[in-house]
Parts: sequence; structure tokens; C-alpha cells
Amino acid sequence: PVLGRQVNPATRWAVLVAGSVILCAGCDQRTSAPPLLPQLKSEPRIVSLAPAITQILVDMGVSDLLVAVAQNDSAAPSPLPVVGNYVDLDIESLLATAPTHVLMMTGKEGAPKRLTELAAAGRFALMTYPSPQSVEDVARTLYDEAEDTDSTSSTRSLGPLLGKAEQARKVKDQMLIGLDRLRALFADMSKPKVLMVIGTNPIMASGPDTVHDQLLETAGASNAAASATVGAPTYDR
Repeated sequence: PVLGRQVNPATRWAVLVAGSVILCAGCDQRTSAPPLLPQLKSEPRIVSLAPAITQILVDMGVSDLLVAVAQNDSAAPSPLPVVGNYVDLDIESLLATAPTHVLMMTGKEGAPKRLTELAAAGRFALMTYPSPQSVEDVARTLYDEAEDTDSTSSTRSLGPLLGKAEQARKVKDQMLIGLDRLRALFADMSKPKVLMVIGTNPIMASGPDTVHDQLLETAGASNAAASATVGAPTYDR
């Protein structure tokens, strides 16, 4: 679209949804993890336990590195083995895929104990990414420029971790440039109040201080759940 052109509501929110898909690919915080395996002599073999991480790998063009995924992963290319879900992993099936890396998202409880034990024993590198709070967090998950000059810490962002830094940097740049264009497109328009629903049973919305909240602002909207005290408030009808 040409910047400054009036956009009808249907187009406007179609653009927002597209932006949400791109950004939610990265919706998944980083925590400490065991040291990485020595430099790989062959291509990584990845088990992704988070659909958002799977989507990032698809966007990077490296979905062929996936050897297994968790349940309900609509981003995953098929057919791939399914190794359970976050609360009920099939460890035997996971190990049968011989992964070099297991990538997942965790909350405050951290990674499952059995995965941590296997990683500590050198069976694979376990990388955990907590849910990001901003677009910048998503961008750093893809590719973190700070790692270029910090040789004292292990590489954490996905691109360098997998030896695919250029692909990750390209996806990151495209995402940030695209969002800047959206922000400029809607800058002078009225701000409708919008509830971004992320679950329906119960009704769950995206509250303040979340990536979705930032996306709404980028697309020229006001978050109807801005006064919530949590990032994912629930409502009755």
C-alpha cells in the first residue's frame, strides 16, 4: 500500500492479522541452558516442542532440519514424528529421532526434569525460550547482534545457534521493516478499540505489555484489554 492512502477496515485488519502471524512465530522467552554441544560436523537435527519456534524455522527456510515436533503444531511440515506435548512427552520417541537440538518454550517452572538430565548427559542441546514481551525480544530470538561482539557467552539466538545466521538476519530485517511500514501507514488514522482474542474456551484476550498488544498499536488500534492486570485476561461473554 502507498503510505498515507486511506485503507478500508477489512484491509486494515487483514494486514494486522498478517503481522500477527509473522510476529507470533516468535512468541515463545529465553532462560539459562546447559552448554551447547561442540561445533556440529553435520546439519542440526531439531526437535521443536513449540509451534512458534517451528514457524520461525519455516520462515528461515530451514524446516528440513526438523526431525520431530509436538502435538498440535500446524506450522510443521508433514509427515514428521510427534513426540507428545509439553506436559506429556514421549521421551523414547524423542530419542529415537537422534536430535542434536531440542528447542522449546518454558514458563517459570523451567524445562521438564528428564529433558534437562538428558541434555546434561550430552544427548542433545536443550534450548529454552520464554515468551517475549516485545517485538525486540522476538527479533533477538531470531538473531542477536550482541552475540557478534560477546565471545564470553554461548550463542543463544536461533540463527547463529543453527549455523543459519544470514537466514535469521534476513527474516528479522523483513519483519522489522514490514512493521515500520505498517506503523507509518496507520499513524494518522483513528484508533479503533480492538480486542484480540487468542482463545475461545474460555474467552482469552491479549492484554497489556505483550507482543500482540504492540502489534495492535503498530496497526493503529487501541487495545480493548489494556486495563487488564495480566497479559492474557479471560472474560465471560
